[in-house]
Amino acid sequence: MATTIMPSLKKWHGGDKLHGKELQLAITVGGAKSKYTHEGEFGVTGPELLKPLETTAKHVGMTFVKPFAIHGMLSITDEQLDEEVQRYVRLLSE
Repeated sequence: MATTIMPSLKKWHGGDKLHGKELQLAITVGGAKSKYTHEGEFGVTGPELLKPLETTAKHVGMTFVKPFAIHGMLSITDEQLDEEVQRYVRLLSE
């Protein structure tokens, strides 16, 4: 994830092309959401993992918007995936 987003933001470092724009990540996570808590298997939250991207966005003057995330990709059913796709389509059309 960081290797695809960070170079794009780095390219504009020092300029104002991204100032005032929003950065909203769309991510998929293999594990269940419950694993990404302080009490969970990984002992860290999703927002904590994304903090470097949030910091970079703020550094270039962007607003970091709550990410769109799909958890449990390792065990998701086709029906659940279709629901998540529809949720993403609704988000994009807002």
